[in-house]
Amino acid sequence: MAKYTAMLMLPYTMCEIRSTNSIPTEKFRPRTFFKRYFQLMPKPTILAFTWGVSLSAAATYRNKDDVKNHLFASAALGATLATMKDNIPLGITAAMITLVLGTFWQYARVSENGLLGLVGNPGSGGIWGGPVIWKGFQWGDAEVPKTRY
Repeated sequence: MAKYTAMLMLPYTMCEIRSTNSIPTEKFRPRTFFKRYFQLMPKPTILAFTWGVSLSAAATYRNKDDVKNHLFASAALGATLATMKDNIPLGITAAMITLVLGTFWQYARVSENGLLGLVGNPGSGGIWGGPVIWKGFQWGDAEVPKTRY
């Protein structure tokens, strides 16, 4: 999770620099960008690390991979954020948001069809080309099966 946080902080840093003008345009250089990047990095990285470690620890301790692990990870993240910002409502809100997102992620990860359901039949052209448009893309010497189910 910390890896994704580090990657997502790159565009966030650019947006923060442009919106708050924390680095004037004439002084903007790669060095000043990365200096600001590393100034903004610690808190999101700590939160991502807390969430990841507590999720893994809960799964290891309980010897189960289910949604309840996300409950423990979200509580740890909320407590960490509330402590860092000295703001309990912010910590509770972050815990609830990460619990919902973590639950969706868990169900998408373990369900047979994911959150989107079954994938459509690739033998159909859908609404754009009609039911036999796939025949136009069969340029090779492969035989189209004649069996109908």
